[in-house]
Amino acid sequence: MSNKEPTGNNNLNIWEQVKETDIRFTKESDFNGRRQTSINGTYMVMKATEVFGPIGKGWGYEIIEERTDNGKVVMIDGEIQGHEVVHTIRLKLWYMQDGERCSVEHFGHTPFITWSFKYKNFSTDMDAPKKSLTDAVKKCLSMLGFSADIFLGQFEDAEYIQEITEKSIARHEDSKDEQIAARRKELSDWFKEQLELLKEIQKVG
Repeated sequence: MSNKEPTGNNNLNIWEQVKETDIRFTKESDFNGRRQTSINGTYMVMKATEVFGPIGKGWGYEIIEERTDNGKVVMIDGEIQGHEVVHTIRLKLWYMQDGERCSVEHFGHTPFITWSFKYKNFSTDMDAPKKSLTDAVKKCLSMLGFSADIFLGQFEDAEYIQEITEKSIARHEDSKDEQIAARRKELSDWFKEQLELLKEIQKVG
């Protein structure tokens, strides 16, 4: 389980543990002229593992439905060239809480076949199923509070960004200090073992 202290309201225990996003695992992009913050999918899997345990044991998912849907009609000079296609997954994510198996469902979508007006042809994204799966997992986890600060729009607040950036830096530095301390202890123990071994050799000699 996470080391963060739970709140008095048991209904928000998971939410409070996972609501803050480590800014190192986010990426800013422009979507139709609107700034958008995306979250690294593997980071969210790591956070789920931190809270629930290994995937397949403490949590996991089942694909309930997978399909492709026709999207926008592509027309050139009044003639239909075809349709763009969207890949969709409906996913059930399950997790263990207080010995009970709980679940939540959501959808993941990815453009599968798209039309390029620049090159006048259709292109296929063969990674669409993988992207839809990642999208669905992230959406399911978001309903439990994972990276709630992003979905609540807090990443649009400059002061909040500064606050969590400072927290991320502090956690990273603490982690580095712990690694250095552990390495020093490891070397110290190794030297002690070598000294004891040398003493034993000298006794035999």
